[in-house]
Amino acid sequence: MIDSITVEVIHHRLISAAKEMMRNLMRTSYSTIVYEIRDFGLGIYDAQGDLLAEAPGLAIFTRSNDYALKNAIEFVGRENIEPGDVILLNYPYWSSAHTLDVAAFAPIYSEGVLVGFTAARIHWLDLKQKDAGYVLDSTDMHQEGIFFPCTKIVKRGELQQDIVNIIKFNSRFADRTVGDMLAQVSACVTGARRVEEIVERFGVEAFLEAGKEVQDHGERLARAGLAELPKGSWSAEDFVDDDGIDMDSLVKMACTVTITDEEMVVDWSASDKQVSGPINLPYGMTLALSSLIFKALTTPDTVATAGNFRPLRVIAPEGNLMHAVPPAPTFTLWTGLLAGEVILKALSECMPDRVPACSGGDVC
Repeated sequence: MIDSITVEVIHHRLISAAKEMMRNLMRTSYSTIVYEIRDFGLGIYDAQGDLLAEAPGLAIFTRSNDYALKNAIEFVGRENIEPGDVILLNYPYWSSAHTLDVAAFAPIYSEGVLVGFTAARIHWLDLKQKDAGYVLDSTDMHQEGIFFPCTKIVKRGELQQDIVNIIKFNSRFADRTVGDMLAQVSACVTGARRVEEIVERFGVEAFLEAGKEVQDHGERLARAGLAELPKGSWSAEDFVDDDGIDMDSLVKMACTVTITDEEMVVDWSASDKQVSGPINLPYGMTLALSSLIFKALTTPDTVATAGNFRPLRVIAPEGNLMHAVPPAPTFTLWTGLLAGEVILKALSECMPDRVPACSGGDVC
């Protein structure tokens, strides 16, 4: 049985490692959007892909990485993830974002045991999407850039130059895109090394037990916060002006938020079906923005762990605006910026003193 002091020491060393990943990324990246705007999300995860520690850039990316990492583990197969690998993923329906928000993952091994992962997601400048910058009128995912469906950019410690060349020759800003990618890989590798040092210092068994305790404590905090919220069910809706293709039709986002003693449920089933233009959301992004609001209401003053989100359930049927399926376009993600406001609009009926006034889409 691990003692609480050791748990805290390990947890804070993990947080320190995540912050070192962030500093590494910001100091070696090539693009302003990374090193100044902090359009990234990174963290350290256990072997199941659940969050242990993070250093936030864009808060909405936190659970996006969780969702993407679990999809990567399932697709690649745990048995095919080897020491020294780094995996790229930007397939929107698995990665929780559009094609330019590319996630990278590195496994962490100790004594031959997979003990966790590091992850870093950053916004790349260009990946051969049909228009430079943002695509506002795509009607098909294949107009939105090239995909990396869990591709090993580093294999057993060796950079795969063929993959680098594909990126280089499919980007309008090749040097910056490749430079940012290498900074991203470096951040993941740096984090993995630091965690390896922690495991070497405390032992595999203590590390794994500490991770479980950290997440269980995060759940207890979230449930304490949930207990303070009013119980009941509330609904709200709002509209995106258009989808970029059909300029005459509003697109409805609608959610029902139900709070019980055991959980908060955010149900997006009443939203419109996925549309022709690129404002559809991958489910991982819907999960992330719903999680952001839940954390703000229940555990706003503590660092995030996977346990914080155990009392949250997010419903969005496949083919819904909030759960796009291939080949629906997803590039603009504006819906994600506005959808958090819809949750808050519903909750303003029961807790007007706890939610902010509408920001016009700046919650994320």
